[in-house]
Amino acid sequence: MAKRCAICGKEPQYGHHVSHAKNRVNRRYGPGDRGRTPRSRARLHPLPAHLRRLSDSSFLSFGVIAFLLTLGIQYGLFQRLLQRPLLTHDVAQMRPAVGRWLKVVLLWQVVVVVASAGYVGVLASQHPRGIAWIAPAIAAVFGTAIPLQVAVVAILRASRGS
Repeated sequence: MAKRCAICGKEPQYGHHVSHAKNRVNRRYGPGDRGRTPRSRARLHPLPAHLRRLSDSSFLSFGVIAFLLTLGIQYGLFQRLLQRPLLTHDVAQMRPAVGRWLKVVLLWQVVVVVASAGYVGVLASQHPRGIAWIAPAIAAVFGTAIPLQVAVVAILRASRGS
């Protein structure tokens, strides 16, 4: 085992293994030893907790970033593909524009939901404490849902005007 961990800088510590009869035997505790058997000590120790886990505020911050990113992309798709044809109130222009927009938005929704499910699947297997770790996935899904409502209201308004 290495004398010093290259990641966290932990060094081996020395002490005694004390038996029930109070016999003391010299013992070396390497970084990452958690009462394992001597055969399993040869494995590398896992990353320390401060490098392995993010705080709840980090997950919430990532959730805000995911929400704003997906909101911006979804609203950008609305602006680029749908807004101009809806302003014309011409059914001949609106119908194909709505069809194109629906295809692109459904593809984007599938990408976001699959990415969110993959994220939840990976982090759920590690059993992080608390529930803040799910914030980015929920925020990404909500970030795509809110502009959909704005677009549906715009489509309904445009269809009434024609």
